[in-house]
Amino acid sequence: MNNNFSTWRKWIESLANNKNKKLEKERVSDKMIKGDIVKELNSICKEGVLKKTEFWLSNKTALVMYGIKKDVDYIGINCRRQIFKKVLNSNKSYVARKVNKKRIIDIKGNILLFEDNRPYKACIIEGFRVETINSILSKKFFYGTVKDFRDIKQIEEEILRKKNYKENENE
Repeated sequence: MNNNFSTWRKWIESLANNKNKKLEKERVSDKMIKGDIVKELNSICKEGVLKKTEFWLSNKTALVMYGIKKDVDYIGINCRRQIFKKVLNSNKSYVARKVNKKRIIDIKGNILLFEDNRPYKACIIEGFRVETINSILSKKFFYGTVKDFRDIKQIEEEILRKKNYKENENE
């Protein structure tokens, strides 16, 4: 009997160790889920880098907030030109760079601030302004890259899946 207990205990411990190793592997990558995004945003607001009313989330970051994408490599924050200049001037270590005609500041290693003056519509998720799905879709249709069309397909599939789920739930 003691031998069986010992075998079971070893088996359970090995399962727990494997689960822990799997979790560690998942977190080794710099991918961030919704909870990580909220934590980082609260941190930069608390540090006074930005106020919640001065920025909005778009693209991949917004899709993670909606639950359409699982995770993101970096947090993309959008703001107007005046706010971008204010942030740039507030810290001597911040440097603006240009990528594909977009001005960007690396706030932290995984948080990027984009200067964005295009029109958008937003809603509030977890206390932060997040660009609406329709606004994101409009932008993706406008730019129309291969990646944009992949994202459009994923967004539409997720909307359809959620709609079907709600309809089935109401029956």
